[in-house]
Amino acid sequence: ARRKQQGKPCPNRQCNGKLEVLSCRGHCGYPVTHFWRHTNHAIFFQAKGQHDHPRPEAKSTSEARRSAGAVRRVRGLALVLAHDAAVGSK
Repeated sequence: ARRKQQGKPCPNRQCNGKLEVLSCRGHCGYPVTHFWRHTNHAIFFQAKGQHDHPRPEAKSTSEARRSAGAVRRVRGLALVLAHDAAVGSK
């Protein structure tokens, strides 16, 4: 989590916790650093150390999951309204 996200509710619907900042300490107790490495034939983006936490979910994956949840909620509301209309017309 970024500092501005700290204290906000977890975006996972099954979790009722709050986000907190946990620093990565995967490189001899220091955060993992990333840097550009230049060679004669290419430029690489390289990490120094190993992360001590799971890789975060890609934004496209989380957005797709959220939009699928929104579609389900809309369909559920449509079914409830259709049922209420059918019951009300009897």
